[in-house]
Amino acid sequence: EGLYFGEEHHPLSPRVVRGEALHGSNLFPSQVPEMTEAVLDWISMMTRLGHDLARLISLSLGLSADFLYRFYTRRPTTLFRI
Repeated sequence: EGLYFGEEHHPLSPRVVRGEALHGSNLFPSQVPEMTEAVLDWISMMTRLGHDLARLISLSLGLSADFLYRFYTRRPTTLFRI
């Protein structure tokens, strides 16, 4: 059992309109209103960390700093399971 959350997407976002899996609004429990901000902040911080790490990995491989970002991580599907 667990709760899964991801990046928030506007209902008219192209990825939502196309019906891409795991894209849309999160359903946060109303019993814990502070959870929304905490989870979305965490997802944002971890996504930034992932981009920073990808930049460092690119450089360590002798590639341009944005190589992995351009070809692999520009639009990640982020999930956070509690």
